[in-house]
Amino acid sequence: SPRKTPHLVNLNEDPARSECLLYYINEGITRVGKHDSQKRQDIQLSGLNIADEHCLFENKDGLVTLIPANGEVYVNGKLLADSQTLSTGCRIIMGNNHVFRFTHPDQVREQRERRERERAG
Repeated sequence: SPRKTPHLVNLNEDPARSECLLYYINEGITRVGKHDSQKRQDIQLSGLNIADEHCLFENKDGLVTLIPANGEVYVNGKLLADSQTLSTGCRIIMGNNHVFRFTHPDQVREQRERRERERAG
């Protein structure tokens, strides 16, 4: 169900434009790249420094891995050279203008439950 599906939400310095786009990372491979790429991209971006096939997300066994392809991708400010397993709250930058926050609902729920257990002591 969408409420349990990991996703990206856009971030923008303009609060009116922030958190208005949501991209689900479904089970399997999710491709990110230009809308006019020869191979169909699941998440289609445009703008400077977006490659035809920019990167991939693999959602497998409850883990989401970001795999660089032909475009530069930054995770929490660091250029991604190899694949990286993502955790809730990661900031992802693609191209010059696309900034996202990654959220994994299962991880959010686990964090909330852990905090509640710690409070209950």
